[in-house]
Amino acid sequence: MKKILFYTDTPLFGGAEKQLILLAKFLPKSEFEMMLVCGKSPALKPLIQAFQELGLKVYRSEAKHKHSPSNYFELLKILEIEKPALLHIQIWNPMAGKYAFMAASKLKIPVVATEHDPFELKGAKRLIKKHLLQKTTAIITVSKANEDLMKALYHEIQNIRTIHNGLDFENFEKPILQFPLQEQHRLKREILESDDLNTQIILSVGTLHERKGYKYLLEAFTKVKKEVPNCKLVLVGEGPERTNLEDFRKNLDFVHDMKILSWRDDIAKIMTISDLFVLPSLKEAFGLVILEAMAMKLPVVASNVGGIPEILQPETQDFNSLNAKYGMLTEPGNSLNIAESMLKFLNKDGLREKTIFLAHARCKEFSAEKMARKTAELYSEMV
Repeated sequence: MKKILFYTDTPLFGGAEKQLILLAKFLPKSEFEMMLVCGKSPALKPLIQAFQELGLKVYRSEAKHKHSPSNYFELLKILEIEKPALLHIQIWNPMAGKYAFMAASKLKIPVVATEHDPFELKGAKRLIKKHLLQKTTAIITVSKANEDLMKALYHEIQNIRTIHNGLDFENFEKPILQFPLQEQHRLKREILESDDLNTQIILSVGTLHERKGYKYLLEAFTKVKKEVPNCKLVLVGEGPERTNLEDFRKNLDFVHDMKILSWRDDIAKIMTISDLFVLPSLKEAFGLVILEAMAMKLPVVASNVGGIPEILQPETQDFNSLNAKYGMLTEPGNSLNIAESMLKFLNKDGLREKTIFLAHARCKEFSAEKMARKTAELYSEMV
C-alpha cells in the first residue's frame, strides 16, 4: 500500500479543499493510505472533519501564514516520521506550498502539485516559482485551458496534465429526491421574503471577488427585469467585493429585486427552487459550481473563459464559439450579452428544456470517481 500525504497551506475552505475531500473519499483504500497536513485556520473545519470522518490521519501546522518558515520545519518532521511514497501539494495561490516543495526535495520524496488557478508572475517570484516547479515530478491542472497556460508560462516544465475537477453526484441528487414541495415553498418564501411563488430566481454562487464579474451580472439583470418582471436575482457568497457590490446595487434600477446572501450550507436546495444559474466570471480556472447547477437541472449562462467552455461545449466544437451545446456562453464583461443569454432561458421554451436534458447527462462525465481514478493512475506511474 502506498502512503500519500496531502498538503495545503491555505487558510480558507473552497473548491480546492472540496476536491481534496473527494480524493480522500474515492481513491481506492486498498491501494493508498492517505493523510493530510494543513493549518489551524477555523475556516478549515469542514476539511478536517471530512478527513477524520473517513478515518484518516490529520496533522495541524502551527504556522501563522504560508510565508512562515515554520511550514518547512514542521512538514520536514512529519515527512521524516511518515515516510510517504508521495507528497501531493495543493497550489491554491501561485506562491503557495513553496516550503513543501523544499522539504520534499530535501528528503527526495516525489511531488505531485495541483495548480488550481495559475497566473503570470514577474521577476523574483517567477524565478522562485520556476525553481520549485522543476522539483515536481508531475503537475495537475484542473482544465485544459490551465494546462495550456502553464505550458506557456513555464515552457521548461515537463509532465503537465489535466485532470478535471469532479462532482459527488450523490450530494446533489439527494436534495431533489428528499426535498418535499412544501419545504421548497418555505425556502423560496424565506429567500425572496415574499409569498409570490411564481417569481423566477436567477442564482449565482461564488466568492464575491472582482474576477467573478458580478458587476456585469447586476447590470444585465436590470435589462432582464424590464423584459421579465417576475424575476429576482440572488447572489450567494462572501468576499472582498461585497461592500462594493452592495453600493453598486443600490444605484441600479430594481434594487429591491437583487439579494446578496452570505455563504450557506443548503446551496443544492437553493438550486432546486431556482430557475437559472449565471456565472459571469472574468477569470475562472474550471467552474465546478457550473457542474453543480447542471446536476440540479438548472440551465446555465457562463462566461467564455478558462475551463468553462470545456464543460459547456463538446470537444469537437470550437472553444471560441459562443454557441455552446450544454448552456449559454457569453463574452466576459459584456452585460448586454449576458442579459440576452439569460432571456433565452427565462422564456422557458423548447431550447431551455433541451439544454437542461443534455447538460444533466453531460455533467455525469465529470464525476469524482473519474477524477480519483485518473489521479490514482498518475500516483501509480510515479511511485
